[in-house]
Amino acid sequence: MQTGDVGSMWNCLVLTLKEDGFRALFQGINSPLLTTPLVNAVVFGAYAHAKTFTDMETHFSGGLLAGAYAGLLNTFVVAPVELVKCRLQVQSHNSHLGLPPRYRSSLHCVAEILRTGGIRELYAGTVATIYREIPAYAGQFAAYEFTKDVIEDVLDLEDEDLPLWASFLAGMMGGLNCWVWSYPQDVIKTHLQVASEPVKGWDGGFYRACKAVYRTQGWRGFWRGFTPCALRAMLANGWGFLAYEYSKKWLGGTF
Repeated sequence: MQTGDVGSMWNCLVLTLKEDGFRALFQGINSPLLTTPLVNAVVFGAYAHAKTFTDMETHFSGGLLAGAYAGLLNTFVVAPVELVKCRLQVQSHNSHLGLPPRYRSSLHCVAEILRTGGIRELYAGTVATIYREIPAYAGQFAAYEFTKDVIEDVLDLEDEDLPLWASFLAGMMGGLNCWVWSYPQDVIKTHLQVASEPVKGWDGGFYRACKAVYRTQGWRGFWRGFTPCALRAMLANGWGFLAYEYSKKWLGGTF
């Protein structure tokens, strides 16, 4: 992680508000609004399914295994979603440089990718996404279960008696660990998905992209922007796990 991340995040916020106004902070919100519920449904559904054949008496190892399973399944949903998001983000950056936009919308981006490269290009960076998703969700759910166990011991309560704030705190720890164990892979994945030409190789170009990032930016390049990402993930996962636990109680603990 770079020591200047917090300052850079604040400078970016000020510059964005100054040049583009408050609405710019929500630019591109339509895509995550449409895709995030699907991704979370797959992740939590796969996690709940894995818990049925995992020994959850050992919550940490159970969360580790079930999270890894959820991450693997989620890869095949999130890889094309991430590809479109990355392409549109690069286009947004290029528009500030006066370059004409290539894509009119998310759907147009998908159609163009399929037209020029087929389904294979739509899944560009899938190997890197697998390398990211498995440790990301293994770390997230293991940290979540571990934090809940600690709170249970401190408060001397059973899992079903934990207050909702405990789920929020455990979710925040899960969100932090999600990115601690996967952020460098995410940097490499993005590098692959925005490349002008497909990177070939048995590993989907992962190793070559890793060397390219290190050669141009050093080891710090793998952690550039980590702080704002981690802060966002902690808040988002805190609320996400709170909703998850509340839903379980509301539905009678059926999953």
